[in-house]
Amino acid sequence: MRQVEALAQAKLDALLETNALYKLFEPDTKHPYYALASAGKNMLAAFESSIAGVREWTIGSGTISEELDKVKARQIVNEEEEDAELDALRIIQPVAMTEAEVADKLMSAYYSACAVWIKVKESVLKAELSDLYGKKNINLHKEKPEVKLTKEANAAIRQILKIAKQLRDYGNGSSTILVELEKKQVMRGLSGQGKDALIELMLKP
Repeated sequence: MRQVEALAQAKLDALLETNALYKLFEPDTKHPYYALASAGKNMLAAFESSIAGVREWTIGSGTISEELDKVKARQIVNEEEEDAELDALRIIQPVAMTEAEVADKLMSAYYSACAVWIKVKESVLKAELSDLYGKKNINLHKEKPEVKLTKEANAAIRQILKIAKQLRDYGNGSSTILVELEKKQVMRGLSGQGKDALIELMLKP
């Protein structure tokens, strides 16, 4: 997740630093890279917030925080390479949060990751740049060399969904993420909205 956020920001920074139109003149904040960088930040913030909300939840014989520490200890004993993602999770401070709030954060992280993935698709990017600056000027409004993150964004989407499924049977004692997701789906049905596709994905075995 951190890599995607960093790459999204790097893509914007590269535009501002390497493209003369943006380096020498006041940058146009309507450029799609600004929305891309924002989506990356939103994804990371929502994901880390969801982790903060579950750190003190009980899983097995201890809390999730303790389980993360055990994984780190095993890595040290086995002399494994530094795991930046694990280290980042371990420094997140716990925050009291309901199961429904954690579910919302995970969904928000997923949607933001999808937004990043969509925004870096070549066809989408070309269409947005064409609408803003004209088809002939597309290449005038891109960074050089190109910063790519499609693969990383796709991996982030899968990782968020995987973690959501791993956490869904847990809670802080009064409910579980699974129960809260099911409640959301029922409420949508009662209000005539129909089922939420992401919730359906998160509920699948």
